[in-house]
Amino acid sequence: MSEATPTITIDNKEYAIDALPEAAKVNLARVQQLQREIGELQMLLEERQLVLQARQNAVVKAVQEAEFNAANAAESGAVQETQEGPNNADAA
Repeated sequence: MSEATPTITIDNKEYAIDALPEAAKVNLARVQQLQREIGELQMLLEERQLVLQARQNAVVKAVQEAEFNAANAAESGAVQETQEGPNNADAA
């Protein structure tokens, strides 16, 4: 078979696509379309997984920052109370 002629290999045998029965050509075209769609969907899935991971990381970061800020606020309040305590006692 000529290399310029598109072929398909079935069971280790090459066939010229132009020589296939019409039903085979129709099904082959659909197979190729489905393969393209699957590739596109796989790429979309990978992208969505990256976005999902980024959003999950953002949730974790936001919670960690809130906990850090709350701990710092509580610590600052404890330091202020300690500093204000003796001053209030001296004033009394």
